[in-house]
Amino acid sequence: MKMPCEIIIWYILPGIRREITKSLLKNGLSQREAAKKLGITDAAVSQYLSEKRGRVEINDKKILGAIKNSAKRIISG
Repeated sequence: MKMPCEIIIWYILPGIRREITKSLLKNGLSQREAAKKLGITDAAVSQYLSEKRGRVEINDKKILGAIKNSAKRIISG
């Protein structure tokens, strides 16, 4: 049985990163720019987009709203 912290690290956080990545790209950033802003590789961005990483689907509207706000703050600096 996995510990709660393992579930968060291996499943929840990658799902959040995937949603942030998608939001950054929807707001006009390139994959390379998104990778640089998030401190990840271009390949990681590609894997988030192809759902090889971050497969957990986030459906909570409140969380998705917070993710979109975070993406806007990341873009603005």
